[in-house]
Amino acid sequence: MDRQSAFMRRDRRSAMGGAADMNEERQISNLLVYKDGSRLIVSRKYDSANDLWIVMDHYGSNRLIGFLEWRLAPNAGAEPDPDFGRPSIGCQGEGSDWIGPYIVEAAEGSADCRRTFTGGNHAFDGNTGGTTTAVTSRCDVYADEADIAERTAISVDTVTLRTVNEVQGFNTKLEDGSGRAVLRETVTYTFVADSVRIHNRIEMLEDVTMHRYYGLQTVNRFWNGSVQYGSAGIAYGETYPVNGESDSGTGAHTRKTDRVRVVSADRLHALEACLDRSSGLGRAKYVSGELPIAFSKVYGKSYFNLIHGPVPHFRAGDTLEWSGAYRFFRTDV
Repeated sequence: MDRQSAFMRRDRRSAMGGAADMNEERQISNLLVYKDGSRLIVSRKYDSANDLWIVMDHYGSNRLIGFLEWRLAPNAGAEPDPDFGRPSIGCQGEGSDWIGPYIVEAAEGSADCRRTFTGGNHAFDGNTGGTTTAVTSRCDVYADEADIAERTAISVDTVTLRTVNEVQGFNTKLEDGSGRAVLRETVTYTFVADSVRIHNRIEMLEDVTMHRYYGLQTVNRFWNGSVQYGSAGIAYGETYPVNGESDSGTGAHTRKTDRVRVVSADRLHALEACLDRSSGLGRAKYVSGELPIAFSKVYGKSYFNLIHGPVPHFRAGDTLEWSGAYRFFRTDV
């Protein structure tokens, strides 16, 4: 790649369609974005010696578009390096889903079906085997609200990736992959200086019953040391092994849990997942009081409970929403 000709600093005023309101609070970031077909790389400084590349692309059994991998690319400079052709080190590659699947049942569907997850990384067999149970029907990418040129490194404040997925029910999926979609999720990833903000809008395409939904999840292969649970007003609590069974607890004080922090075994790298508890599914209306808000499993994943316990019914056209964020950072910076 020609490093000079492939690098562009976007005029943010023209990208936003005019000068920004000087009275409006605005977060100035230093991101680089590079798009090549379906693959999107968002880069920022991670520490004094490296850039962090977050790679978005098709992943998993359903080939939906989402988080694919995290890479560290050497760079001793003060700003991200626009050379996306240089060597980099893989931290975590393609694994499982970060935006969760569903156990969802159509009102009109087969009555003799095993309740399995569909969507996310879950295929026909309920795990990763067999045909797809979801498909990405549309994906749009913007840098500072403008289209992104192909194979050109661009310096921007924000990057937005919006993907629309059609998800089948466990009783509408078919072994040949031609099952009927029962809901449409629109997942928006907004990359800013220090985090990736998530918003998911779920629209029911027909009458359904929702048996289980986690939504905001983490895959802890690189962050393989410990996990803690906390909230904005309460310090992080007890530390647990990340590859063990743990949760945020079930006492009244734990119902405010809104974040999970996972740290690597060498204690240098951290991942924080935060759920907006003030709106939508984050209010835990559909979570039993006997269940924790967040939990982790022995196979190295952490979850938030968004629908678990109550079994709500929704009509065609009903919508659900939730918001959250991920932060990836060095603990010593």
